[in-house]
Amino acid sequence: MLPEGAPLTQAIGQWMPWRTALASAMPTDKNKSRSVLEKHLNDYTARNTFDYFIHKDLGRFLRRELDFFIKNEVMHLDDVESETAPNVESYLARIKATRRIAHKLIDFLAQLENFQKRLWLKKKFVLDTQWLISMDRVLRVCNRKSRSQRNRFAPGWRCPQPAGRME
Repeated sequence: MLPEGAPLTQAIGQWMPWRTALASAMPTDKNKSRSVLEKHLNDYTARNTFDYFIHKDLGRFLRRELDFFIKNEVMHLDDVESETAPNVESYLARIKATRRIAHKLIDFLAQLENFQKRLWLKKKFVLDTQWLISMDRVLRVCNRKSRSQRNRFAPGWRCPQPAGRME
């Protein structure tokens, strides 16, 4: 326990080595004067300040994009026209394998996205709250309230009656 009025740093054992370590330089190409503390604060801020985008129908979108990808990148119509039957069959086998694997990945990603969407849209509710209000704030409120409010609060809060007349 700290004595009354003691600085908080007194509670941290061996504060000076900590302070020295946090203030030591950890420069980057862009920021030559960056400290270890600044590095950790920037890392923490970067981790905790990004926006999330939840797609409302990721599965359908990715399947549509898969068809576009297969038509443009996997299936070359010009090559199919000039190839023999065994080579065309290998093209079709490659397309089927690509689709089979991609659909499994898409189903997995769609499940994750749907789960995130359900979590995001889930109704939030409060199970318990515990309020602590210091009496100096209560007294300030009591002194600003009208007589009827003060009389209503006074028995429970034991508000002192202010000197002078209240309107």
